[in-house]
Amino acid sequence: MTHAYYDEIFPDTSSSSQGNIGRRSRSSRLSDWPAAYIIAELRLRGWSLRKLSAAHGLGPTRLSDVFRQSFPEGEAIIAEVLGIPAFTLWPSRYDKQSGEGKVAS
Repeated sequence: MTHAYYDEIFPDTSSSSQGNIGRRSRSSRLSDWPAAYIIAELRLRGWSLRKLSAAHGLGPTRLSDVFRQSFPEGEAIIAEVLGIPAFTLWPSRYDKQSGEGKVAS
């Protein structure tokens, strides 16, 4: 399941008449959002990772950890500001059925 906003940013171009150019497979549509897109969305809403970290009592670079590793608290903060569920932004980190975070093995 994808979020409607995700579909606006990553449109399904499989019906394109351009051959394979611009096509996205189903699996790539369900991949994590690129960090640059998330940062751009935060900036559009007047936030930087540093300002958002400070607003939540975290170290100035702590929220940037979400782009390197699973960080459920940081993912939830960013998701709340963007109004998009964390499991939509980082589907590889969440169970597809329940939306619960995956357990590291």
